[in-house]
Amino acid sequence: MLQTNPDKTLARAVRRARGLTQQAVADAAQIDRGDLSKAERGQRPSDRLRYRLAAVLNLRPDEIQAKP
Repeated sequence: MLQTNPDKTLARAVRRARGLTQQAVADAAQIDRGDLSKAERGQRPSDRLRYRLAAVLNLRPDEIQAKP
């Protein structure tokens, strides 16, 4: 049986639930897709990136790295 890759961060869970690609979110937030990917894998993003992602995903900045 195949296991799905669990979402490490709320940002990834929200993005996936809304059917958005990393590129679509990165473009809307005006950030690099690679930086978004790192943040979704649990690496601490810059404050700038957290605020931009929060605005696009309609989350609070402190929720970006929260566990889903």
